[in-house]
Amino acid sequence: MEPKEPGPVKLIMAILFSDKECLNRAFSLLSSRYGPIDYQSPIFPFDHTNYYVAEMGSPILRLFISHEPLIH
Repeated sequence: MEPKEPGPVKLIMAILFSDKECLNRAFSLLSSRYGPIDYQSPIFPFDHTNYYVAEMGSPILRLFISHEPLIH
């Protein structure tokens, strides 16, 4: 079987944040780079580890997004 060039794929991202303003800026930057966001999961706590607290503050929240255009 010969390797094939992969087809277009859906871009999915997980985002950790503790500041809603930073999240909104990230949405704007990501949308301008990858196209409109077509899905946003509910926001839920990211409390599995304290590893990021010193850098990001607390509470840390998480959500998933996907972008409308497929990428190559």
